Amino acid sequence: MLHEIDVSFVERDLNALLQRIGHQRANNPVDIASIVVPSSKLTDAASKYAKDLLDDAIFNHSVRIYYISQMLRQDHFPRWKVEDETLYVAALMHDIALSDTVQLNSQVSFEFQGGLIGRELVLNNGGTEQVANQVFEAICKHEGMPHKGHQSVLDACLEFSTTLDVLGQVPDTLWAQKQIDDLAMKLPRIGFSKRFAECMEREVKLKPTCFATTYITPTVLGWIRNNKIYEKYD
Repeated sequence: MLHEIDVSFVERDLNALLQRIGHQRANNPVDIASIVVPSSKLTDAASKYAKDLLDDAIFNHSVRIYYISQMLRQDHFPRWKVEDETLYVAALMHDIALSDTVQLNSQVSFEFQGGLIGRELVLNNGGTEQVANQVFEAICKHEGMPHKGHQSVLDACLEFSTTLDVLGQVPDTLWAQKQIDDLAMKLPRIGFSKRFAECMEREVKLKPTCFATTYITPTVLGWIRNNKIYEKYD
């Protein structure tokens, strides 16, 4: 069995991970209101950069990714070792390249362009090269199928949280309805599912050789547009 203490990497396949650890539903799901957002020069810079470039739907999604990551860690993966500051910056920057300003003016796949932007932001605001590289890799790898091999727990936070918030394709043992309700009230979706599907269609249309062409299919677009977890909020 892999790394029982101080977990640093896990399977990319969520179902394989849950089966390995004998996952069960949380007895006392964390209250979303209790999750603390870190505050530092670096997190403030990430917040401002994301707020300036992203529309409200994608900005709120980005912040939800931080909250969902903390929810998953506290309820299900307490041994995962991730710095809150690093997680927050990665979450806020992971879809930065879907902003109109970036997506319409870059020939690079949005995952990789976002990784480059995130890395530069970290280095320009007092972060170490190690943190910059962690953020870069997590953003680059937060999409893509099939899910094989392993990834860092920071990568897993982004990927599994995105699978919940964008696709609604995670086991219902990983979330409680009150947590979903609280997230949707705190950070409204504002038509996020429709907006994100449009971003993905635009990515593939503008960049016929982009990475998204390997995983954006009619089935995946259907999951995005009809996220069952957030059905009453979209």
